[in-house]
Amino acid sequence: MNPAWRAAGLGEDWPLAAFTALAVAGGGLVLSPLAALAGGVAPSLTAPLLLGGALALAAGLSVSLAHLGRPLRAARAVRQAGSSRLSAEALLALAALAAAVPALVLRSPAAAFAAAALAAAFLVSLGLVYALPGQYAWRGAVRGTPLSMGASLALLSLAAVAGDAGTWRAAAVIALSADLVLFLFRVRRLAAMPSWCAPAHPARFARRATLLLLRAALVDAVPLLLALAGVPLPAAVVLAAGILVDRVQFYALAVRWTTESEIDHAEESIPS
Repeated sequence: MNPAWRAAGLGEDWPLAAFTALAVAGGGLVLSPLAALAGGVAPSLTAPLLLGGALALAAGLSVSLAHLGRPLRAARAVRQAGSSRLSAEALLALAALAAAVPALVLRSPAAAFAAAALAAAFLVSLGLVYALPGQYAWRGAVRGTPLSMGASLALLSLAAVAGDAGTWRAAAVIALSADLVLFLFRVRRLAAMPSWCAPAHPARFARRATLLLLRAALVDAVPLLLALAGVPLPAAVVLAAGILVDRVQFYALAVRWTTESEIDHAEESIPS
């Protein structure tokens, strides 16, 4: 295992953090043709963003193989797309990537819009796949942040390549503000964590304030200020770095709420 990831306290979760960071960024960039369509901009404007998104998605899917015990059996991950959220997530990622190829090679607007729609569905599925009853920190608004971060990156990137960037910057400010609201709900949930919950990475959880502040700064505060200042490209670059921090803190601050942890807490509270 990479020593840097070990030092980050992620343990075996590092491939998931890397995969989801690339997937959110890639999915967000692939989402850009839909935003362009809504703003009446030619789809050809988004070709560089679509290419970057496709490459990021492909890289993320490659990294995700490191989390599998038998990477050669990765194709089996999509067999239960109708009943498994994880399979649906994998299938949507592959579908978005597959649609992006003809959009780029054939310059097909229809394929670009299809890829963008699939990317939007993928970002939603990425949040829903973590709807696990035993994970206290992954409940609620945090499931919407893959979409809010991806949409923010798409809008900032469009503002960077569009001639008239004002509309896109305004839309990005709205998307970033929505993400900040979702993040504040996450902070509130972590602050209200019952004492019998068991953090997956206790050392990281004990220092959660640093990770949370860094995430808020890189994903929301700094990109918001840069967007308002009229410099969307640096805002998009900072947000891309923030997406990685978001995914690291997502796994580093996982908190299990299990019957065993409640029993352990009860036993510890009984006077000896």
